[in-house]
Amino acid sequence: MDEIVVFLMALPTQATLGYAQMSPSIVEKVNGVQVKSFKHLNQLLDLPAPGGTHRIEVTQQPYTMYMSQKEAAKADRFIQMRAVPVLPQGLGIREPCSFAALLACLFTR
Repeated sequence: MDEIVVFLMALPTQATLGYAQMSPSIVEKVNGVQVKSFKHLNQLLDLPAPGGTHRIEVTQQPYTMYMSQKEAAKADRFIQMRAVPVLPQGLGIREPCSFAALLACLFTR
């Protein structure tokens, strides 16, 4: 089953500079590949990024977000060291995910 993945907010880190004030937006593609689900988004963001930077296409301005894989990995480690609390189950997140995937919450179509 395909899922609609919606970007709701960005945790303020070096990896997400400039995206904290974005409106909720559907995540359409990562590096040119159509996003099929939250799990798929996480898998795409775990793959090596072309030139070290992921290109994330969304439905609202700025329409394309760029995220450094190196900075996202640093943010992952920082967040894990600081023990980010578990997200509420009502958000629909069904499995552990990386920092990059925490940028979005999903809604099932």
